[in-house]
Amino acid sequence: MKRVYIILTVFFLIAFVSFGSMHSSRMMAPGSVRAMAGFKDVGLRIGILSFLEAGWFTDEGPYFTVGYDENFHFASRVSFSSLQEARVIAELGYDFNVVYLEVGGLYEYAAPDASFLGGQLKAEVFFDNDLSIVNATLGRFQKVAGETQKQSYTSVGFSARRRLEIGKQFYFINLESVELVGTLKWEIEDDLSSFSPFPAYSFVGIQFNLGFINQ
Repeated sequence: MKRVYIILTVFFLIAFVSFGSMHSSRMMAPGSVRAMAGFKDVGLRIGILSFLEAGWFTDEGPYFTVGYDENFHFASRVSFSSLQEARVIAELGYDFNVVYLEVGGLYEYAAPDASFLGGQLKAEVFFDNDLSIVNATLGRFQKVAGETQKQSYTSVGFSARRRLEIGKQFYFINLESVELVGTLKWEIEDDLSSFSPFPAYSFVGIQFNLGFINQ
């Protein structure tokens, strides 16, 4: 049964081509830049082509994403937090205007020879003409192999963002908006005796949404 679970999950990853650190999975427009800084994380996202995005986060490491993003979203994301730790993520979602729903699959490798397979559901709700967003995620991750203290676990996360429109131009860069961001994520292992009320990941900070001005 365990072997069937592994085969189905790997098939899902390949068939559908953002879970990492709870950052937004929606792909960015070409020429747009998002810089994020705050307590426990700093990052940069760059929209390169309509189907290609790249960036870097201190928690997740460098990453790149290939996919398609309109009302219907599907993408594949690969990140490397070190030479011995990597993640492959597949995402499939749909935007219902007020609510965005997404399902995803993940394979994570962490040396020495430890790996996890998992799945995650995410829901985003938009308020105030998309100026405010509330995000909730629920995931299940199964240890496949390796020697590691972390066992199979359930992930629960919440995130909220509030965008302030700016629209100021500085030379060839346009500061489109600024977002206030807060994120909490808990990892509840199957052995409840090791449960900690403190989140496994937390972030409170600010995000700058930039765009290059066409000359």
